[in-house]
Amino acid sequence: MGVPRIKDIGVIESQPAGVRLTVVKITTDQDGLYGYGCATFTQRADLVKPAVEKYLKPFLLARPRIGSKISGNPATTARTGRTVRC
Repeated sequence: MGVPRIKDIGVIESQPAGVRLTVVKITTDQDGLYGYGCATFTQRADLVKPAVEKYLKPFLLARPRIGSKISGNPATTARTGRTVRC
């Protein structure tokens, strides 16, 4: 299996119990390999989605991993059974 590449970055906005939350979903070119991250900044909630879509997404799309191994994170390994490099 080759080095995973980021295929898409999506932004999910929600407001449970009146608290504005923003979650980023990163999908890769490998089936079943994806991740979620919190991007919540409650003081400027309206700016998070445009910032991710305008700056982060173009910067990261189609890039291979860039850094060290992520390990010990149940959210990373639970869905795929393996750790991911970022």
